[in-house]
Amino acid sequence: MYRYYVQTESDYFAPYEGHLSTEEFYTSDYDLSSFDAQQYGFGVNYVDIFTGSKIWKFGLKNIDFRYNHYSRSDGLKANIVSFGLKFVMQ
Repeated sequence: MYRYYVQTESDYFAPYEGHLSTEEFYTSDYDLSSFDAQQYGFGVNYVDIFTGSKIWKFGLKNIDFRYNHYSRSDGLKANIVSFGLKFVMQ
């Protein structure tokens, strides 16, 4: 998967100490600044491979593993790993 995101800054955004105290609204939260971001990754998903196997009264329906890398133009970077199991009651 690949995702590209572009955001323009809020009308009330300015860097830290870039505001006047007389302004009605202002923020220095960089999540409201302008930036672009890219996220890419891959995943593996197995369905119905272990439904016959039981854990108590539950059969394993689905196994899901995903890895993503997130990178923003303001320097924020993250690696995201997720793992999921889905059970069905038998």
